[in-house]
Amino acid sequence: MTTCVIYARVSTAKQAEKELPVQSQIDKCLAHAKSLGADVKKVFTDEGISGATDNRPAFQQAISYCENFDVDYFICWSTSRFARNALEAKLNKRRLANSSTKISYVSQNIDKGDSGFIYEGILELFDEYYSRQVSQDTKRSMIANAQKGYFNGGYLTFGYQVEKVLGEKNKTRLVPNPMEVGTVNRIFELKLSGYGGKQIAELLNAEGRLNRGKKWNKTSILGLLRNERVVGRIAFGKKGRDGSLPRSEWIVVDSHEPIVSYELYDAVQQTMDSQTQKAVQEGGSPKSTRFFTGLLKCGKCGKSMKIEKAKGATKTYYYYNCSTKQAGLGCEDRRINSAIFDPWMTDVICAEVLTERNLKDLLLQLNDLCGSWAQKKRDRCNEIVQQIKEYERKNSRLYELLEDDTGIYNVQDLAPRLRSNNETIRKLNTELAVAETEKPPQLEISETDLTELSELLVDIIKTTNNPGKVREFFKTFIHSITLQDNEIKVKYRPEALITVNSEIVPSERKWLPLPDSNGGPAD
Repeated sequence: MTTCVIYARVSTAKQAEKELPVQSQIDKCLAHAKSLGADVKKVFTDEGISGATDNRPAFQQAISYCENFDVDYFICWSTSRFARNALEAKLNKRRLANSSTKISYVSQNIDKGDSGFIYEGILELFDEYYSRQVSQDTKRSMIANAQKGYFNGGYLTFGYQVEKVLGEKNKTRLVPNPMEVGTVNRIFELKLSGYGGKQIAELLNAEGRLNRGKKWNKTSILGLLRNERVVGRIAFGKKGRDGSLPRSEWIVVDSHEPIVSYELYDAVQQTMDSQTQKAVQEGGSPKSTRFFTGLLKCGKCGKSMKIEKAKGATKTYYYYNCSTKQAGLGCEDRRINSAIFDPWMTDVICAEVLTERNLKDLLLQLNDLCGSWAQKKRDRCNEIVQQIKEYERKNSRLYELLEDDTGIYNVQDLAPRLRSNNETIRKLNTELAVAETEKPPQLEISETDLTELSELLVDIIKTTNNPGKVREFFKTFIHSITLQDNEIKVKYRPEALITVNSEIVPSERKWLPLPDSNGGPAD
């Protein structure tokens, strides 16, 4: 028997007014399941949770259920209900694919062929783009709320308590907690006196000054010392494309009464900045900020180009280099500065791939698919009818055996085969009914739409805050990028990019900075 699970989601109560409500999504999914001839095993719902993260309890339960109970279909309303994050969507689809579970969207008829492959990828990019737009609107609303002195919710910083605002419905604000303010100031004074985070935590715990019933630790101490809220400010925009942004680029809003003086707070920040300057210069994880990890290959030995770092006089550089050379197994030293290569290669891909011409070619192919759709539908229906007739003939032969006067065959012998054939006939009839009711795809895209689509896709790729998501999108159609002596060779899936031949992108760009007097990279 064909089985399925249903998943429905809305982000917030307010968004539920604009989006299709959860119950309506479920009703549509139930009707879709019926059209597939699928038995609904379970319905999962998440309410008030964004699709930008896969940290959704019901969503994870639905995926796990499919992995453990041999489910045929995972049904949801649209790609945005499944996920608004392209990377997490791909990872969860891989989990379902490994369990042989197909994803079926009620509101979007996505072809399972090559055109559907790129179409679904574009839809996921749009979903993620929409999620970022919603996030920006939410941030603007939160900033305005903070400027009026209202509390936006979330974790309650140690040293404060929440009180209702008189005359304002559902509005609260932060006010000092007299039982905790003294401890907060002692933490800052100890830090300015030279104590480390772990030392401060041990001292406070020994004095019985606990963190709301829990012991302090190094992380909680350092987090409080860096928290703008203790001086009455709320900070927004702490993260950007390459992870955490410097404090100078944050949006800081005066919101509530401070519990630490500005002088003490600023002095502690300068102390901590000085102590961590070396760690900042060494940089973070290169894997989280590099677009082409796993795609770039050495043209000499064919092995992967991996990230390595080199220190200059005042900063650290990150390079792609041949993994064979890194392992000391031969090949050449082929270091490419990732800070130069990544934006250049991204520009090339956007200019050569996500063009109005390529998208127009995609439209023409989709139009061709629409033209041949009716014939393909007839062929599929005829194929199913022939399969049904074949199983009916098999049943006829089995019934003839039962009527044989010799008594060689009996019902117990032949009944399992008859039941199996009848179940197959039932499934084929259901499949035939679904195929006969399918509607042809409709395409209404203007030249202006194509231009805007091309520009928007390029903008999404170049402005996303997580390079890992861009890398995953590139991997959907790029097989490898090979570094040769004087050119970069890009191998990709022609069916995903519409064009039929790979391109050679010549470049004589010098990747390494000019060496300094010590032979190392210049700053």
